[in-house]
Amino acid sequence: MSRGIASRGNSVNLSRRSIGPAATGCSERGVEAMVEQVPGCLTPAEAEAIAAGQPAQAWAEMHAARCRSCADAIEDARFALRFARVISEPADGAGVTPQTRQPPGETPAIPPVAGYTVLREHARGGQGVVFRARQDATGQVVAIKVLHRWPATPTGSASDVARARFQREIRISGSLSHPGIVRLIDSTVLPDGRDAIVMEWIEGVPLDDWADANAELRKGTKPGLLNVLAEVVDAVAYAHQRGVIHRDLKPSNILIDEHGRVRVLDFGVARMHDAPDRYETLTRTGEFTGTLAFAAPEQVAGLRADPDTRTDLYALGVIAYRVLTGRLPYDVTSSLQSAIQNIATADPPARDASMIPGDARTVVLKAMAKDPRRRYQSAGEMAADLRRAASGEAVAARADSRFYILRKAASRHRVALALAGTGLLGLIGVVGAMMVGNVSLSAALRESRLQELRAHTAVGARDRAESVLWAQVAGTPLGSDAFDPVEGLWVAGLRERELLWAFVEMQARATCTDILRAPGGRVAVVHPAEDGRFVMLAQTGGLAWLAVDAGRAQLTEGPVLTPTPRSAAFSPSGRHALIRDADHIRWIRTETGETLAHRPLGDLPFPVVAERLTDWGAAVLSQDGDALVLTLPDLRDRRLIPGVAAQMRPWLDPDEPALFTIDAGARLVRVDVETGRSAPWSPDPIVPEGLPPEHAKVHASRDRRVFAVTHAGGIQTIIRNDSGQTQHRSIRHSTRIGATLSADGRTLAGQVFGDSTLRLWALPEGRELPALTGQRAVYVHAIASDGRHILTADPDGVLRLWLSPGDEWRRKLGDSTARTHEFATREGGRELLASDDDGRIIIYTPDGPHANRRLAIDHPIEIVRVAICPRTGLMAGAGIEDRVLIFRPTVHGAHLEHEVVSLGPGQRITGLAFVSAADAEPALLACTHDGLWFRITLRDAVVTHRNTAPGEPARASDLRVAGDGRLGAVAFRDGRVALIDPATLGVRRWIEVSPSQIRSLAFSPDGRTLAAVGDDGRLHCVDTRTARVRSSDRLGEHSLFSVDVHPSGKSVAVGDILGRVTVFDLASGRPVATLTAGGAVMCLRFTTDGRSLDVAALHCPVERWDLSALASTFHRLRPNQSRNATPISLNGRASRR
Repeated sequence: MSRGIASRGNSVNLSRRSIGPAATGCSERGVEAMVEQVPGCLTPAEAEAIAAGQPAQAWAEMHAARCRSCADAIEDARFALRFARVISEPADGAGVTPQTRQPPGETPAIPPVAGYTVLREHARGGQGVVFRARQDATGQVVAIKVLHRWPATPTGSASDVARARFQREIRISGSLSHPGIVRLIDSTVLPDGRDAIVMEWIEGVPLDDWADANAELRKGTKPGLLNVLAEVVDAVAYAHQRGVIHRDLKPSNILIDEHGRVRVLDFGVARMHDAPDRYETLTRTGEFTGTLAFAAPEQVAGLRADPDTRTDLYALGVIAYRVLTGRLPYDVTSSLQSAIQNIATADPPARDASMIPGDARTVVLKAMAKDPRRRYQSAGEMAADLRRAASGEAVAARADSRFYILRKAASRHRVALALAGTGLLGLIGVVGAMMVGNVSLSAALRESRLQELRAHTAVGARDRAESVLWAQVAGTPLGSDAFDPVEGLWVAGLRERELLWAFVEMQARATCTDILRAPGGRVAVVHPAEDGRFVMLAQTGGLAWLAVDAGRAQLTEGPVLTPTPRSAAFSPSGRHALIRDADHIRWIRTETGETLAHRPLGDLPFPVVAERLTDWGAAVLSQDGDALVLTLPDLRDRRLIPGVAAQMRPWLDPDEPALFTIDAGARLVRVDVETGRSAPWSPDPIVPEGLPPEHAKVHASRDRRVFAVTHAGGIQTIIRNDSGQTQHRSIRHSTRIGATLSADGRTLAGQVFGDSTLRLWALPEGRELPALTGQRAVYVHAIASDGRHILTADPDGVLRLWLSPGDEWRRKLGDSTARTHEFATREGGRELLASDDDGRIIIYTPDGPHANRRLAIDHPIEIVRVAICPRTGLMAGAGIEDRVLIFRPTVHGAHLEHEVVSLGPGQRITGLAFVSAADAEPALLACTHDGLWFRITLRDAVVTHRNTAPGEPARASDLRVAGDGRLGAVAFRDGRVALIDPATLGVRRWIEVSPSQIRSLAFSPDGRTLAAVGDDGRLHCVDTRTARVRSSDRLGEHSLFSVDVHPSGKSVAVGDILGRVTVFDLASGRPVATLTAGGAVMCLRFTTDGRSLDVAALHCPVERWDLSALASTFHRLRPNQSRNATPISLNGRASRR
């Protein structure tokens, strides 16, 4: 059987009719019998009407409240409606129904695709059509997936949401490079505007068909099938570690190719943690049955539950069950209600009815556990157990581990036991084997926990990642307050460093600087005061202030208000509040709780549902959106401003008597409280329909340039420039969300009630930022008035303090640059030299862009690499041609005194390094594209030595000199490295390091190890004394561009073309962390103190990553830490809790 990459197997459409009577839990005949047996019971139609929210007669509601059978029928009908709504919502576009989509049966014309000859249509799915094609340039057969036309749009092209999701599939596929995942070749746009993705064509069969055709593999212990399944899980583990959840794993999306290799395909509904969908639905339109069989219980029960890595693991468990037995673990062919009941509650068939041997069945059942917490927590852990089961070793999933490991050890060593007899010697042998196996198993379990931790971090499940981390920290030196995490990040043992780096990876995504519990329990309101503090009101009536000192939260308790407030609004300064209790509104002084004025609620013209307060006045709001403005301090009526839609929430201008609201034309307007006149702030409506949306809430920056309006349809931002022109942007659709806007208008934060994620957007561009995750649920939140911190509170009163975007651990040192192939840092790290887009030298400082200097050069050369002599302070720069510029330390104005040295016509400089040995004259070394290397004296700026590679011309790519100046290294494009004498340029040793190009080199501080990276995607560590080469596993199919060794000599940082920075343990070659830059990492260097890493990425500003700042928060967030500890704060100063 031949099959392409996106054929999705058989699928059926479910209409509302197909889940009607069955959804009530009985047949129509059974419903009739129920009505006959219980007089007065609701008919199925009446139950469905009530479930749909239609008005019901009083007797029907009263009866349903007493009759359990009818109550269950209504609940079943509600479930059926929810489920029908889920499966009928289009996954590929908002506002397009299945009727408006191109019918799958329609036969389209073969589309023209530039560079490819389309041969035929291969398959058709809910999102697009797959064609078999041939690439014109190479003749390679490929699969081209073309997005459907969407007739509902004016142009006939895909809707914005469908295209966005298709682009997401392209990004996800392009980010994955694994032999077990189908490879992305290209993406393009057809002449008619439709998007297309080009993937490799796989000649293969679906996994279940392959297993059925090889029934002999199901005999015995099934090692062949188990190893194949482990390969499937390996591919999924790779995706999980890169933040990708597949969400549609099933045998038809896993092919066995003609070479017997596993290939996972179709990431069309995959999700990345930082790009959440509007709905995380169970299925996609038209594909329900094929996916239901592999859906996890939490999906079919919750419908809107966010999938995580464990959802994929459940699907893998069902796939394994199907492959090993030839059948599914549950019946999903009967009614929908029955299928969901089986998935959610039924156990798989009993052991004696199963064909799976005990160990493998233990693995499969653990993956299929109903409770996600009882499943494998990482795909790597599951893959390891599958391989153990295949080889007859002890699986980690077994609960009775000691006896079980002993039994498995005895089974593996039964020949030795037979020879030794059943006496003491045999027992000692078994125990010895058990101990060795136990050590190996413990190491494997630690590795699986790390994989689990990283997978949770990658998909944004911070709460689960923290749970795994702190469990692993317990019982290690990390659990002691005396442990210094800043120093330990670089010099601790490997296990401790791996855990610390896992913590740093978590903090790099969203930096939480403190966790504490609010006095008084659940926080009802949190307000950012003008002095930078947060004012909080607990549901019990207690007031408190939270101040921030160097990332540390300091709480001060205030008075407890009586009677207990129902709601409150604070003044900008936080010194006053408008409180509403059961009978009154009160204007109070927050520091003392003193009531300054009050007014009975019965004296107001309408029931109050919300309040607003500023320094010049107050306002109370009605259910219908009316706003009554009150005077201060007496709370008298000032002006009634009628509302135009339910639950309207205006913004009170803090500087003048005016408020901003939405008018009848859905426009943002400014209302003058003195005159009552309104004027449009923006001429365009905030929604296309031009009708005022319900639940609209207006937020504004202090300068009134940025407005955000949240409403039942999403979020609309309005940016106004100096000339009064406005620009609208919709940044989130069809989600009611509670939002706050920073005072400077640069950050918008939003939460869906009960969600554990606080989403962030950068304004004015509307770009979504990494979300803040980790709490059980975000109940309330606020952005500090200075914009530097965000405070979140969960329903249990647990507070988390976060760094805001833009005030993070990574600091931009200057403007965007595209030409820095190599930069240099002065001793102490106070100055960093790089080059800008124009090839001029920039001196960056940590003080910020205002302190940077851009230096002009009286010479027509564009600098791309620079070097600094630590001994003399001299600087050197080179372009991509033959000239080297040597700069003297004296700077006159914006010009540098320099001398020019030419290395010869046609030479292209590829490496530059100073020699600064204490007992020798300083010199500058350079290498060129033609395989030459030169020594230049600094005294008179002349070339004194040169050398070249013997034999055929070799292309040199980089040059480095050890810190003591006694050893140099030149890298070449053929994968060789020459160790040279910096004084004579003579070659001490040629070393074959890699089969492909070496791009970057770095010496360890003692000069004994040379780190090399290049196009083979591996880190190579060369022992400069023995020439022995140790190589890491391959990071991917992409080139590694840059490398540097930490001053401790224990860690190495590597940057690649995809913008990833990977930190390795130098001794073992194991990667311990991966962080992300904004583009291909051209150069990276540790600062001399080792606390930070400077990173230059293509087309991105040079950044300084304060990694020690992230590590310094470790003890603050560690559960049960000592409150007397004094860890290092984010700015490097010590602070006390």
